[in-house]
Amino acid sequence: MLIIYIMNTLNLKNYSITDKKLLLNKINEYKNKRRDTKIFNLICKNNINYSNNDNGIFFDLNQLNDDILIKIENIILYYELKQKKNNDYSDSSEKHIF
Repeated sequence: MLIIYIMNTLNLKNYSITDKKLLLNKINEYKNKRRDTKIFNLICKNNINYSNNDNGIFFDLNQLNDDILIKIENIILYYELKQKKNNDYSDSSEKHIF
């Protein structure tokens, strides 16, 4: 959690097109309803234009300033770490069973 706070306060990152594509790939890599809801709430809170249909919710990453992109990256990082922690716990539990 400390790393996330430091990224927000220092705001050292400037997102290039490549960075935005990598961020988009991370979002699309796997679906997590809670993570996606947090990202959507952030989009709504910042009055970013979006559209939706049966395939999902869509917004233009080019509309987002670096502060919002940092927050999205932090949300993704949080859920990646949470997933890793759950996987590590599951792996260690299996070792004790077998």
